[in-house]
Amino acid sequence: MAYTDNTKGFRRRNVIDKLKQLLRDIVFNIEYIQDEFNHNGEWMMEEDYSQLLFELEELEHYHSCVSTTYCIMAKGGSVSKQDLKYCNDIRKTIK
Repeated sequence: MAYTDNTKGFRRRNVIDKLKQLLRDIVFNIEYIQDEFNHNGEWMMEEDYSQLLFELEELEHYHSCVSTTYCIMAKGGSVSKQDLKYCNDIRKTIK
């Protein structure tokens, strides 16, 4: 018997909790970078500034993708395995 839906019952709640934690981690990193801009923005080298700006844009993209997946799952919709795999890749990238 092939088990295709990994988001039923307990597993769905577990995945939703993990997505919520991932969103918190992403927001924490976004706030950290914004604090770096506020405190050290005037004294940064241009390369460091560009690198932090790139990381900020990347984190905002990650936040958008994960929050979309989270909202769909919280409303009871189905999510593809690729979306969940991408969220897992984001989690590995963040930590």
